[in-house]
Amino acid sequence: MADTRPGRARPRRCESAGASSIQAWLFVGGQGAVEEEELQRHDISCILSCCERIVLPPWTTNHLANMRDSAEEKLEPFLQDSLCFLREAKAAQQKCLVACHAGSSRSVSLVLAYLVVEEGMSLHDAWDLVRRLRSGAQPNRNFALQLIDLDRAVHGVTCVTLADLGFDEEEPFATTPPSEA
Repeated sequence: MADTRPGRARPRRCESAGASSIQAWLFVGGQGAVEEEELQRHDISCILSCCERIVLPPWTTNHLANMRDSAEEKLEPFLQDSLCFLREAKAAQQKCLVACHAGSSRSVSLVLAYLVVEEGMSLHDAWDLVRRLRSGAQPNRNFALQLIDLDRAVHGVTCVTLADLGFDEEEPFATTPPSEA
């Protein structure tokens, strides 16, 4: 049964069966996407793993961003190295999978951060793209708030609210631009 308490996002669907293509070289997925057959099917040679429980094949170039899918975890400590890894994979014309346990929160959050920071997309456009291509995409509420703040930091403004990211409870500070001193 779905959790319908205030402040909860719509239920996540585990899509561990495969990788979802976000850009020609960028994929997001869960544990199942790291299977050798799936990686070979998409010609994926780089993996950014967002949790240590995923067993990474030795024949791929790997980076571990050992994140927790929790209300306390901060994205910022993982962003610089993760975005650098993705930038280098793209520059080398390698296909890269960003993976976490279910392929819905941690990996999606890092892909959204990449699209906002490196590709210059608004969070609104990045979320629309990722949600369309990965139906189970759902950053946790904590990551959603941080992504809204990241969007504002990169673009100077954001038009995304928690409600846009699937949450039924809005916090005023999440979308109010900082006051100018």
